[in-house]
Amino acid sequence: MKTRLLLLFVISASIAFMGACQQPAAEAPDYTHLGDAYVSAWNTANVDELDVLLDDDFVRYSSYSITPDRILRGIDEMKEEILETHKFNLNFKVIVEETITHENMLISRWRITAVWARTGKPFEVMGMSILRIRDGKIYEEYNYFDRLFAFRQAGMKLVLEEEE
Repeated sequence: MKTRLLLLFVISASIAFMGACQQPAAEAPDYTHLGDAYVSAWNTANVDELDVLLDDDFVRYSSYSITPDRILRGIDEMKEEILETHKFNLNFKVIVEETITHENMLISRWRITAVWARTGKPFEVMGMSILRIRDGKIYEEYNYFDRLFAFRQAGMKLVLEEEE
């Protein structure tokens, strides 16, 4: 009986000691300032801000883009994307509803409000983005929203191509 109590005490003390010696988990860096600055560049069309925010190897995958494959590569293509967006969308504004940080990522749920320049009609669309951070810069973005919903609000119609 004494041996069992002694063994139980040793095991309990060992577990308590090991738990006390463990290093606390390192806190993930807070990258929300990068997300805020990125949204500011989108809202103001101040594309020069991207030079300090984006990695030279930046890649953006989007459900809508100026490129045919919907993949933007590099800071210059991203600058062009933002400027084109403001050209065709008046009063363009991104409003971040929620941001979640996880390790080297910012995950944001947002909405865009704007007026389609061609029709003068306003639209609002919700979407999500995942920004991946490396060495203090955004190096990758995944961006998703329902562009058909936005276009329909702006007065566009879906027309099927004629069969040949």
